[in-house]
Amino acid sequence: MSRPLSLLFFIKKSKVNSAGKTTIFLRITLDSRRSEFSVHRKVHLDLWNSRTQLVMGNSADAQEINRHLSDIKNRIYSIQRNFEQDKASYSASDMRDVLLGKDKIKKMLLEIFQEHNDEVESLIGKGFSPGTAERYRTCKKHVTEYIRRSTRKMIFRSKMWTTSSLQASNTTLK
Repeated sequence: MSRPLSLLFFIKKSKVNSAGKTTIFLRITLDSRRSEFSVHRKVHLDLWNSRTQLVMGNSADAQEINRHLSDIKNRIYSIQRNFEQDKASYSASDMRDVLLGKDKIKKMLLEIFQEHNDEVESLIGKGFSPGTAERYRTCKKHVTEYIRRSTRKMIFRSKMWTTSSLQASNTTLK
């Protein structure tokens, strides 16, 4: 069953720039919890209709902004449908993160380095020599050791890590 979702496009009248324009924001409200963010569009204060939550007028700029707002609204509803189809728990912040692309898993440096080295290994004799592959492996080993040493220094400085956290970080970087 769909949870009640509220979308509100609004402007902050107190944040008008010298040209008389202000940023448009979106507030997502889900289960009485809010998440607000900028939609990265500016509108002249006099052209914003807070009742319709759209830019007034037929100018190309107004039409482009209104299309952008409509697209965002449709993507939010689509994100909600996807969460519900997956039977996943979600919040207004989760919806915002998916919309803004902040939910994507970021690869760690050593993972990317290993993928590169694997690719170089597969291309030995087809543009890469065994010596080049060996130098890349050596470089990765040095970077791994540098990260291990740097991580230890940060851990000792923070004093927030427990002994088990320190042991876990040592085993993952070996």
